[in-house]
Amino acid sequence: MPFLLGILLEYKRPIIYQNFLDIIKKNIRSFEIRNNYPKNLCNISSLSTLPYESNLIIGHLYGHPSVSEENPLGKIKDFISENRENLKSVIFTGDIFKNPSYKKWLELKSFLNKLDINFYIAPGNHDVGIENGAARDLFKLVFDFRYPQVVKFENEIFIFEDTTINKWNFNEETLQLIEENSSEEISLYVFTHNIIFDELSTFANSRVGKPKKLLKAQYLYSKIQNKYKSVSIISGDTGAFDFMPSMACYRLNNLFAIANGFGNRVENEVLVIKDNQIFSYVL
Repeated sequence: MPFLLGILLEYKRPIIYQNFLDIIKKNIRSFEIRNNYPKNLCNISSLSTLPYESNLIIGHLYGHPSVSEENPLGKIKDFISENRENLKSVIFTGDIFKNPSYKKWLELKSFLNKLDINFYIAPGNHDVGIENGAARDLFKLVFDFRYPQVVKFENEIFIFEDTTINKWNFNEETLQLIEENSSEEISLYVFTHNIIFDELSTFANSRVGKPKKLLKAQYLYSKIQNKYKSVSIISGDTGAFDFMPSMACYRLNNLFAIANGFGNRVENEVLVIKDNQIFSYVL
């Protein structure tokens, strides 16, 4: 009987039917998050102000309630401008724009260049798609990033990965870089859009391009154990829906997997890296 009712509703009232399906999907995802919440969660301290030489990390930017088609960066643009003197870099972990365009990419690049600020992008599926195609070509017209991209500091290494083309995973070159640059004095940070670890996959906004099996944190930990001071994998594909947190974190000794992203909520969080530590900041 419910099946026949669903068919009739789909035929007679397609909008109501779609809303009904959306509610069902939302309740299923909410149930999955409540019942698959990972153990070994880690606490991240919160900042009230941005310290000098902060690395600012923004995930799923287009989900912020201040963003619109007319104002595609929302209040983030003012926030970056007002805090320019305290920013060492701005890192976008994907899904910057819901509907990217050549104009939007140029405006983003121009805005950050005028501020003379270093910026990096780990692209998301909304930014470049999940295959080679027009969206990725458009992105490459504006930016000359090559992935994986490596930036080295005195006691830190940043690696920026494009997981959209690698099916939610690292490519071989990234794994090789992790192996070659190991040092017990260095903290390694790898930035991705997609959540690469199975332990946090419940928190992913989208399942577009997701493989049947994801990497286990234990596997990567076995590769990097005792080789770095700490290793943090920071992803930007979470937080889009009101039943999701804006940040989730899983810890395995000195390996941290963190997902962070904006959604349509009153308070959203960005991440800040400062002096080999990770903090959150409410925006």
